[in-house]
Amino acid sequence: MVRTMTRNTVLVLIPVVLFCVAALGWAAYELYLASEYMGLHGWLALGLGALGVALLTAGLMRLVFISSRGGHDQ
Repeated sequence: MVRTMTRNTVLVLIPVVLFCVAALGWAAYELYLASEYMGLHGWLALGLGALGVALLTAGLMRLVFISSRGGHDQ
């Protein structure tokens, strides 16, 4: 069964999403103002962390597609 969002749901979600985006933008700006120089180890940790998250995401999405194709989700 496919359920669609009602107009009221959309009218509630739009301000919530806009608030979240504004809050994240404000937090990023504050962190940018408070930040100092990041050394080589910081950049290395950031890059390895981003790579790890990307690989984990790709692996989980692969499992979702394999599970869906195999009929395990029903």
